[in-house]
Amino acid sequence: LAEMSALFFGDPAEKLKIIGVTGTKGKTTTSTLIYKLLNESGRKAGLIGTIGIYIGEHVYPTVNTTPESYKLHQYFARMVEAGIEYAVMEVSSQAYLNRRVYGLEFEYGVFTNLSPDHIGPGECRDLAHYKACKAELFAHSKNSVINTDDPLGDYFIKSAKGRVITYGMNAQA
Repeated sequence: LAEMSALFFGDPAEKLKIIGVTGTKGKTTTSTLIYKLLNESGRKAGLIGTIGIYIGEHVYPTVNTTPESYKLHQYFARMVEAGIEYAVMEVSSQAYLNRRVYGLEFEYGVFTNLSPDHIGPGECRDLAHYKACKAELFAHSKNSVINTDDPLGDYFIKSAKGRVITYGMNAQA
């Protein structure tokens, strides 16, 4: 569905710089801050996440943190039509588990933190599966921004395919 949706809408993701934010906590805050900083600095950005989809002056409600692939590419197409350059989005473990972001390449992938909150029926089966779903973002990001204060920061650094930038309060960031 993701591949067909991308083709149906004319591959809009190829025309955007996509910034994905993942983690157990902080996705909404971090993605909203990035979205606001980009717009305040004169760049045109859209936002996709828990609080809705923001495209210019339009706000659309969302059911999932990361919409299903058809809707996701539809919103990307609307962003392109609106002249938006950056799509900032929350990327849940469900996004990879259900292939909602299949085929996307991210300009930046951002990791906030990880705790075992989304493990169980209908979600990830165990912590290893949860980590693996989250790590997919960094395998598909040109640049990975990793919180090294989180005990699993190194795991996500090793998952990164591109340039790695670390942040945190510790001396190793």
